[in-house]
Amino acid sequence: MRMFSAIWVLSLLLGATLSGQVPSRDLTLIRSRFLLSEGKNEEALSLLKSGKSDPVNQVQWQLTRAKAERGTGQTFESMETLNSILTESPASVSFELALCAVELKDYESAILFLEKHLSCPDHFTELEIKKEEAFSSLDDNPLWKRLWQRDWYTQEENGLAEARYLIKDGHYSEAIGILDGIAQDTRVHAVALFQKGRALLGNKQERQARELFRESINSARQNTRLLDEMAAFFDSVSMPDLAVQVVNQLLLIDPTNPNYLIYRAIQRIEASSESVARNEIGWLSDAGISSNDLLFQAGLRYRKSDPERAADFLTRAIDAGTLDARYYFERGALRCRNNKVGEGLDDLAMSLDINPNQPELYLVRGGFRLEAGDQEGACYDWRKAFEMGNGHAADLLAKHCR
Repeated sequence: MRMFSAIWVLSLLLGATLSGQVPSRDLTLIRSRFLLSEGKNEEALSLLKSGKSDPVNQVQWQLTRAKAERGTGQTFESMETLNSILTESPASVSFELALCAVELKDYESAILFLEKHLSCPDHFTELEIKKEEAFSSLDDNPLWKRLWQRDWYTQEENGLAEARYLIKDGHYSEAIGILDGIAQDTRVHAVALFQKGRALLGNKQERQARELFRESINSARQNTRLLDEMAAFFDSVSMPDLAVQVVNQLLLIDPTNPNYLIYRAIQRIEASSESVARNEIGWLSDAGISSNDLLFQAGLRYRKSDPERAADFLTRAIDAGTLDARYYFERGALRCRNNKVGEGLDDLAMSLDINPNQPELYLVRGGFRLEAGDQEGACYDWRKAFEMGNGHAADLLAKHCR
């Protein structure tokens, strides 16, 4: 019953005439960041060039502009923009500069920028850095190898990395033993509290886990990466009260982040807070984020925790009449994963009709076809994905196809 209530509230709100309450000076940045997240780099850059940043948002404005410039192939211009804010945000900016340098094949500069990033207290973990596909071109570079021979991480950070692996593998008690050894006065203490809460939850100790989760939220302060991780986790384990608290905290830190605005709007719709949600939808509407965008994001939010609800949101986005390849891709994949393979493959085919240049779709559809016993169709899809530059397809072709 709750699912239908949430959708009814969303329909009511999206059909209303809404007026936003975000200050007008923020709307351009919110819209630009949303366009950037959608891969619409040229639109985002044009909007930023025609607008004017508020001094409060200057660093975020320039960082968004730099990402849009790199996305449109203006890598030298991106580096100039980034250098103008390097002192204000050294960790995030030096990391972006490293990505630019790799794109220009200036590997020596890329390593130097990464060294600067790793020297910052709020650096990424080794796993986060090495997961960045752009850095795969450095794998055989001697400078890259020497970079990782240095000890960039504290004993506590290394302990956290080990605990994460243990939690992922279900070894909760061992993880708790490691996390208990991390001193309270270290800067990673909030992370340790959160990870210990996860381990306790894995051991079915929900009350104790919740206590640690609340403590870790209060201790996180400006750590947006930790808070982002918390929000996603609380959502995945159906703890909406904690998720709301985290997203509210994130919006105090970064009020022009469209993902946070969208996320909170969906949360409030789910809680049937109609009058409050009406304001949230208004802000998004004034920033050029349509009702279909919100429905799509709601579908993405529930695709793992509640596939039926996710499918309903995606169907509403599709039925609104906008032909968007992403909507059909996500609903098709969702249907295939939930034993509606025929309908799912129809959706995936429709997505390709709208946008044929989707190597990831071919890769995913190949897997579904193989599960359905269509090896020939699977191999066709993986060849298409490989031809479009998807490296993962090569392994699948070697394993399953002649």
